[in-house]
Parts: sequence; structure tokens; C-alpha cells
Amino acid sequence: MSGVKELGAFRHDDAGEVARLVVAYAAERGVEARFGGTADDPGNQVDVFEPLDGWTVVMWPSTGAEAAVEIARVVSLRLGTVASCVSAFEDDFWSHLVFEAGQERDRFTSRPDYFEEESGTEHRWNSDPATVAGVFGVDAAEITDYLTPVTEDDLDADDERRAHPDDEYALTDSWVFVDFWRHLGITYPDADVPPLQYGITLAPGWEKAIAAAA
Repeated sequence: MSGVKELGAFRHDDAGEVARLVVAYAAERGVEARFGGTADDPGNQVDVFEPLDGWTVVMWPSTGAEAAVEIARVVSLRLGTVASCVSAFEDDFWSHLVFEAGQERDRFTSRPDYFEEESGTEHRWNSDPATVAGVFGVDAAEITDYLTPVTEDDLDADDERRAHPDDEYALTDSWVFVDFWRHLGITYPDADVPPLQYGITLAPGWEKAIAAAA
């Protein structure tokens, strides 16, 4: 994986409403946001994709993980629905947070030791697959392997284990979130499927203004 991916998926089949809530919340935080066009800096561009199977996926700028999660939490709250938030950082790790009507239900990172210098951080990322399965209405056995941290030894050995035989990515690959999402019923917007519906341009500095509210 090159760079950072920040994504959110909302159990909601109206992309326009999701987009409007993003713009409205940005405005509340004093951030100018407008529909249409492409931002000169991709660090200010939000893409909202056409709903598929009841889920609307949003691709956030890669520069504002904390701010993206805060927007997703607020949209989840205002829609009264589930949000799945994914952050994938190059080849190092990926993480997943679950909100239900604005309340955090679970958090996971594939490398809790990555943050070991932050006291108490590792414990905060302990995931409960049964909780995630209940929120998304899936079998916990289908997703447990995805929500199991990988070790430095796994990475050093280029471990190619997969959670399911038909998965595209190994559990040590940060892109494995695509397979995980598929088992939750969410489609990653690859090759324009689902197609882009709305582009939103945020004013520079958006991430600081919104993260300050988190």
C-alpha cells in the first residue's frame, strides 16, 4: 500500500444526505465546504460514493485521521446509524472503529504495539469480534481472524495466511480491510464500483478545526 487510506462506511442508502451532513458539520466547525470540483490539494477532498447494498462509503483526505473519525461519529449520530471507520497506514497497520448512533462500540488495530510508547494505548485497541458481529449482523466466526492483531514475527516471516480461502489479501497486509469489509457487506470503491456521487472540497486547515472538537 502506498500512502494512507481513510474511509468511512455508513449504513444508509442516501449518499446525498450523508454528503449534506458532512458539509453541515464542517460549517458548524467554521470550515468552508462546497460541493463539486476537485480540490487543488487532495488533502482537502472528500469523496462520497453511490450507495451499494445499503452502505454509503466516504473516502476522507488522508491527512486528517482524527478529524475524519470525528466527522463519521457525528454523521452516525445524526443518522442514528452504524459507521465503520477504517484507517490503513502504508504497509504498517490498519485500524477499525465502529460507531452506532454516535456511540463507539468497538476499536481494533492490527498492530497495537505500534503505539506502545503511548501509555495505555494498546489496551484501548482491544477488539471484541462478537460485539462487531452483533452490530453488523454477521457471524463472529467470519470476522474474528481479521480482528486479531498480527505480530512483528508474522510480518518478518511474510506470513501469507488468509482469513478465508477466497480473500484477496493476507492478514499481514494492510489492504485486508477490503476483505473484512466484504464480510460486513461493505464494498470498497475500487475501479469506480460503486461510482463517485459527490465530491466535497474542504477549506485548508479543516482537520485542525474539526479535530479540536473531538
